[in-house]
This record gives sequence, C-alpha cells and structure tokens, in this order.
Amino acid sequence: INGEFPAGKNFNDYSDKRTGLPVRTLYDGKTRKPTQTQLKDLDALVVDLQDIGTRSYTFISAMKGAMSACFEYGVEIIILDRPNPLGGLKADGPPMDADLLSYVGAFRVPYVHGLTMGELARMTKDAPEAPGRHALTDAQRTKGKLTVIPMRGWTRSMRWTETGLTWIPTSPLIADFEAVKGYPMTNSVASNTASAHSTSSAACSTSRARSTSTKKNYGPSTSPGSTSGASARPTPRPAKPAPDSTSGSGTTTPGAPPS
Repeated sequence: INGEFPAGKNFNDYSDKRTGLPVRTLYDGKTRKPTQTQLKDLDALVVDLQDIGTRSYTFISAMKGAMSACFEYGVEIIILDRPNPLGGLKADGPPMDADLLSYVGAFRVPYVHGLTMGELARMTKDAPEAPGRHALTDAQRTKGKLTVIPMRGWTRSMRWTETGLTWIPTSPLIADFEAVKGYPMTNSVASNTASAHSTSSAACSTSRARSTSTKKNYGPSTSPGSTSGASARPTPRPAKPAPDSTSGSGTTTPGAPPS
C-alpha cells in the first residue's frame, strides 16, 4: 500500500501504521487472490488501482484475482476506473496465448493493451475465456456482481501528460511517466522468462462496505475504436463518483465538472 515491500517479497496480513486498519495480503506465497476468510462479512470490495497500460504489470492481475474470489464467494466488486496513462488508442504486441496465462500475463490482450481497468473488468465479466488457471468460469461470471464507476473528462487520445494530473508512483520502480513509457520497452523480454517485476503490495484493505470513497475525475471510459472524443481536459479534483452498471461506459458528458 505504501511501497514498503520490495518486488517479489511475500508478506503476511498486518495493520497499517498510519490508520490502524487491517491489511489483507495477496502476497503471502500461498495465493494471489482474496480468500473466503478475508472477504468474510464484506458487502463489497472496492478496487482503486492505477494501471500503467502494459499486460505484465500485475495490478490488472490482482484485480482479476479479486474478481474471481468475489464472484465465487458472493461479494460485489466495485472498480473505480482510472486512465490508461499510455492512452486508449495504441495497442502493440501479440495477445497472450491461452496456455501461457500467468500472474504476469492474466489477460489475452496485446502487451500494450490500450484499455482501462474498468474496461478490462467488464471484458472479464462479459467475455468467455478458454479454461485455465487464471480464467473465470462461465458459472463465476454469471453469478458475479460487478460495478464499474466511470471517469469524466478522459478521452482515448489522452496520454498521462494531457490529463493535467500528477503522477503518484504506483510501485518503487514506476516513479514517473517516463518509467511508464519505458516499462513495455524493457520488460517484455523479462516477463516472458521470469517474474522480473512484481508490483508492490496489491493488498486488500478490509473495511465494512458502505463506507464512502472519493476518487479523481478522469473521464468516461469508452470501448476501443470508439469515435467519441471531446477534447476537454479532465478536472483533477476529488469528486464523488457517479454509479454505473456493469454494461456501458458511463453517461456523463466528457469534461463535465464533478458533481
């Protein structure tokens, strides 16, 4: 949560020093998705992670594992969508083969995929997958309850520098946007030979659902190939997110001020 653990290091559940809240680990060396015990008594699990737009960066894998567990144990999962810092127009590299899916390649998408967390979540919920260790079954997808909170002001042509937002390091080695751009150029070979990069603690913070959460307004997420594209800049201020359903990408006007 605070970047205190090095890449690849396992750790157990602990209490956050600043807030005292319990932190449930996904990196204990036993499993990479929440357990039934960790999800016990939760009404919903909220995922608020800033991805970097490259398949082997494991925030999206942590999200998929969380979706799998929530669908299995009857807990709603809520994804707070965030921009793809590389933009939503560029896709590069071959899709992942179904028999090679792993934690550093959990989606059958190009290496630079051009999708947001919310779009990947909806794809996981709606699109059947070939059987495999990291695939959701049809029964899980049918049973699962997914809500994606959309963005405002973001368009597919925007890269991070055009959002007006400040980059906050997502892990110790991704300290700035230059690292985001360099990651797919330097890590594609490493991720095919070993887990050279494991992102910092993607842990589940346990709290009762119905607690309020704020997020920044970035822009409505649309499907790849969409022709919508107002050029309005996003408003980089925290705002109460508007509800959304599992289908569609939000109905707010791009660039609209936060409610």
